[in-house]
Amino acid sequence: MATIKLAPTTLFLATPISNKHPSELLRLKSIIETIEGAATVRGVKTFCALREEGWKADPNPGIVMRDLNWVRSCTGAILIPGDSHGVRIEEGWLSAFQKPILRLHDGVLDIRSALEAHLRQIVPVFDRVFTEVAQLPGFVDEFIGFLQAIK
Repeated sequence: MATIKLAPTTLFLATPISNKHPSELLRLKSIIETIEGAATVRGVKTFCALREEGWKADPNPGIVMRDLNWVRSCTGAILIPGDSHGVRIEEGWLSAFQKPILRLHDGVLDIRSALEAHLRQIVPVFDRVFTEVAQLPGFVDEFIGFLQAIK
């Protein structure tokens, strides 16, 4: 009997990248590395623009098409929306491609648009508020478990 091999689970990490103060970048780096660590333990690959850009707040012009390709190919996405217009654009792409989303809100639930408010009508959305980076692995593990269960 032939066995069916499922495609590996992959996560797109959407984070603010432009116009960030160095202290904000350090916090984002800590958050991203924690998320990536939790994903790696589960055998999940991540795509992250901020990492690809060398943790710099001034992305290259080719970032948009690269990120769109990552969105197309990912199993699901983890978003840290904050005040980022770019993350909200990526959220629109993710909904169009029917990708499940984990939105991690730093400190307070922050829904800023009609798309965000009604996204659950389009795709599975998990909203989690964190106050400490140590909370993130549990949220990531829960989301990966969901993704692997629906594959």
